[in-house]
Amino acid sequence: MAVDMKILGPISMTIDGMEINLGDRKQRILLSVLALENRRVEKDRLAQLLWEEDRLPQDPDGQLHGYFSRIRKAIEDVSPGSGRMLKTWRGVGYGLELDAASVDYHRFRRFAAQAKATGERDPETAARLGSAALSEWGSPAGVRGGTPLDAVESQLERIVEGLRQEYQSALMAYLHAELACGRHEQLLPELARLAGYDEYGAENQELARIRMLAIYRAGNKSEALDIYQRIYDVLDEKFSSEPDAETKKLKKQILTDDPALQLREAEHVNPDEPADTAAEAPSTTSEKSSGSSFISNNVYGDKNRFYQAETMTFHERDET
Repeated sequence: MAVDMKILGPISMTIDGMEINLGDRKQRILLSVLALENRRVEKDRLAQLLWEEDRLPQDPDGQLHGYFSRIRKAIEDVSPGSGRMLKTWRGVGYGLELDAASVDYHRFRRFAAQAKATGERDPETAARLGSAALSEWGSPAGVRGGTPLDAVESQLERIVEGLRQEYQSALMAYLHAELACGRHEQLLPELARLAGYDEYGAENQELARIRMLAIYRAGNKSEALDIYQRIYDVLDEKFSSEPDAETKKLKKQILTDDPALQLREAEHVNPDEPADTAAEAPSTTSEKSSGSSFISNNVYGDKNRFYQAETMTFHERDET
């Protein structure tokens, strides 16, 4: 049985390629939260995430039970026996027992963690794994990614914010790896798109530094300094602040043509080789969106740590 659960955009679930009718929005959110946390979730917390405090139904426990039962039936209708993946702790909460590799969010986190762990010693592998992580979010978006959990509800904002911060961190790590591989010229169009996509790109100093260095290495010193001036103007206008010390230091290095900015020979593997072909990796069981700028083959394995975005803490999975 091959299960694919998507929560980093529109919520969906397939079993052996067949789409599960997850029902109304509350049911989809319920299942996506269970997939995100991949452990037992108390019913009180589920109620807080499904309804605003002043809009709780008269019987939230009954509503949750009804949603859960309908999801189980929808799964059983498509794949008899698969409803066992839904777990009930009577009077306590609910859970979804699913391998982490079956959920796009957990695949994303694994690839991102592997990319960061290999970044300095093996930028080619880091770039490939970073590309795989970002492709789990589907079509390209800005520095903060798309809309995880397809969320518009205010009570989900803290979870969504945590997921977007993770995306931004993975994106920056990927861009740094691409720079270390000598692909600065190939990066320029994507860097310009990210900088112009939304306010997070316009005011993001790390992205500005990556652009400055890429443009400088491509031989355009004056344009690199123009990027510094743009970030300076944005920060001054929006926050009455200046660029941080790291950004100022990079500007000075560019002005003085500091040799430290040049690509080290050990870093430069092959600037013409795309990151996702630098090393082979087994593919996942599902196809990725062809609209993404970060298409890559994916690698994953067993995972024993799960992230709770809202509280920024880790939970160890029982190995029983």
